[in-house]
Amino acid sequence: MMIGLVLCGGQSSRMGADKGLLNLENRSWVEWALKKCKAVHLETFISIRMEQMNSYKHFFSIEHFIQDNESLGYHGPLLGIMSAHKAFPTKDLLVLACDMIEMKEATLIALLQMQVSNPSYQAYCFMNQGNLEPLAAIYTASGLSKIQDLFLLKDLAKHSMKYVLSVLKTCCIPINPTQQSSFHNFNTPTDLFNL
Repeated sequence: MMIGLVLCGGQSSRMGADKGLLNLENRSWVEWALKKCKAVHLETFISIRMEQMNSYKHFFSIEHFIQDNESLGYHGPLLGIMSAHKAFPTKDLLVLACDMIEMKEATLIALLQMQVSNPSYQAYCFMNQGNLEPLAAIYTASGLSKIQDLFLLKDLAKHSMKYVLSVLKTCCIPINPTQQSSFHNFNTPTDLFNL
């Protein structure tokens, strides 16, 4: 079984505002991400930091949140993902960063089909011009259990998601030209001019 996880817990320091709550066509970026995950029929949760709770609870029901569990000891997006794994240890996670606002439903469907066609892997992602795309990816429950074991053994050298994908048995396929726009990131106010 799988759930969706929209990552909103970044500091958004380059944007200067919480990216998840920015608006595009009268919807917050979080709402766009939720809509895309729900379109592929996944129950979906929102990953946030504790200090974001007051802002987000005005727009979403509290049961939709998975708050970062700081006691786990991870950093960056991995903290949000491993907090979700702790809450749902038997569920695979389809992870989508809230700032990938041009993500196409067809791209997420292709990601899900990748897992169906290659069920023995621990993670699934796209390769974009030689770079892994770790924030629109599937992380299986077994793969995240392996990361937890490595961390507890002090064998997890880095907390970056690209490193995590490198230590898991990862199925990775190149994106095709129709998927290119799905992977645009919007990190600064200047990037918004490209919308």
